[in-house]
Amino acid sequence: MANSRTVAEDLAQRVAGLDVRGLPKEVRADLHERLARRLEESPDNVDELVGRHLEQSYRLRAELGLVGEHERELASEAAARLEAAGHKAFVLGDPTACGNLLERAASLLPSGDPRRLVLLPTLGAALFEAGRLTDADLVLTEAIERSAGDELLEARARVEQQFVRLQAEPGAIEEAQHVGDASLAVFESHGDDLGKCRAWSLKALIAWTLGQGAQADEAWRRGAEHAARAGEKRELFEILDWRASAAVVGPTPVEEAIELCLDIRNQVQSSPVAVAETLHPLAALRAMRGEFDAARSLIGEGNAILEELGGIYSAAMSHHEAFVEMLAGRPEVAEDRLRGAFERLEEMGGKELLATTATMLAQAILAQDRFEEALHFCRVSREAAAPEDLWSQVDGKGAYAKIVARRGQGAEAERLAREAIELAASTDFLTLHGDAFLDLATVFEVGGQAPEAATALSAGLELYEQKGNLVSAERAQARLDWIARHEA
Repeated sequence: MANSRTVAEDLAQRVAGLDVRGLPKEVRADLHERLARRLEESPDNVDELVGRHLEQSYRLRAELGLVGEHERELASEAAARLEAAGHKAFVLGDPTACGNLLERAASLLPSGDPRRLVLLPTLGAALFEAGRLTDADLVLTEAIERSAGDELLEARARVEQQFVRLQAEPGAIEEAQHVGDASLAVFESHGDDLGKCRAWSLKALIAWTLGQGAQADEAWRRGAEHAARAGEKRELFEILDWRASAAVVGPTPVEEAIELCLDIRNQVQSSPVAVAETLHPLAALRAMRGEFDAARSLIGEGNAILEELGGIYSAAMSHHEAFVEMLAGRPEVAEDRLRGAFERLEEMGGKELLATTATMLAQAILAQDRFEEALHFCRVSREAAAPEDLWSQVDGKGAYAKIVARRGQGAEAERLAREAIELAASTDFLTLHGDAFLDLATVFEVGGQAPEAATALSAGLELYEQKGNLVSAERAQARLDWIARHEA
């Protein structure tokens, strides 16, 4: 068998090096099929290679009008190989490759073929994670329309479609909640653990968007149980990585959150991508303790893996890096990281992440006293953010309040800042809530209202201390001390 691998590789290299453009299509088709059969003898995983050559053989024959039984068998076999390779790419955390492979597999099968319909939800999920939101929605809509009474297929496609629409369409929360509940009932009636995992993950994302970190974490925990029962390691690892992010933003104290992230990192050791996605949240937590060199090292280690893959969630990883640099007092570095993510998200059309990225950019630019430029990103966020997207709403209102205050509109600035605090109070995002109080404090400081600023700073300090965010707490305390000295 070892020799067959050598022969197959040699043949593949020789064919790849040939200028076959002058050969008749039928001869080229035959060469591709012969190479595929030789590669099948390999002991290694060659699904993608075999699928590619069978695909080429079929397509060349189809161009010649040869669409008999043999050609249909070639197409079917090529589709099976490409689908298998696509699923492997998905497990390895490469949605771009998965999307490409599954698209090709689907194109080789008749539109009504049950095998094609079954792979559409996975294709839609891969296209979404690769940042191709419009294509993902089209694929999932097709799956829903062609489900023809197959309630399990329809439920799977509807759940995946809601992940896309939560990102692409502001205000999609209500529909997503309905789909999550209805689909979960279908999956439970069929005993479909993978379906239940995805439905719980959808419910978790809804809670996350609404600012309920603890509720989201519980939903992800339940999703993880079903992923483990289904033997779906990729789903399990993805959920664990979300739990790591929730540990940063939600009510879990920093020390406990660090232990959770370290435990999650150990659980996902077999996947470099999953490990990388735990390093960013861990970096943010270490930064809250003032350990900036360690935080940057973790960020760099994670980026080395994630930036190669791209996709919609890789853009979101910039948020943790920007958070680290803002805590470190380097808003210009945070701005640089966020601008790259903002540009990628504009291309993808992911409005929810775009809104959050825009508010973070506004805050980073404000920290450099560039008020008009910050105003632009406040407006972008306001246009993209759904009313239910509480993170963007809170951070955006706080940034805008500081701009308005510097224009001398103190009453309007205070109103905006208090609106942000009220929204933040409906969440359990402790640092976000604390930041909202500090934005209000800035409004009062600009207006020369030192006692009011001190009250706001004290409220923010209490929230930072509750989280264990030592750096933000120290800054709030330093501002309080300055007021105390100058008002004495």
